[in-house]
Amino acid sequence: MSEKNRSILLASHGTFAKGILESVSMILGEQADVETFCLERNDSLNTALQKMTELFEKLERNAGTIIFTDIYGGTPSNVAATFLEKEDVQIFSGMNLPVLLELFTNRSMEMGELVKHIETIFPTTLTNVNQVMQGGEADGDSLD
Repeated sequence: MSEKNRSILLASHGTFAKGILESVSMILGEQADVETFCLERNDSLNTALQKMTELFEKLERNAGTIIFTDIYGGTPSNVAATFLEKEDVQIFSGMNLPVLLELFTNRSMEMGELVKHIETIFPTTLTNVNQVMQGGEADGDSLD
């Protein structure tokens, strides 16, 4: 484990990133070194790039940065991709609360280890509640 936490930037269409960070904070407490980018309806690509760059620059980034976006191929994801040339940046799309709880809980892991952990956890974050309640197996956590 590294002693330093990864910086985190959450990016979304609308205020989803801000809202999901509020949920993370409700469950895990306030989080340091995290920023939220919320694309507004009338933001141009240049405006989005400028806003996200300003937020990215606010982060400490000395232990690497994880950027999580809502949808792959959307403007937040495309703008985030411009940071791939920066030092130690990892970008994921498909942001959801269970994955973010894992990310924030384990953000001091070495970057490679953390990336593998997120990739492993992600498929388990979808649970068919009907199936679980009817006693069937589910890909996610069960009540057993």
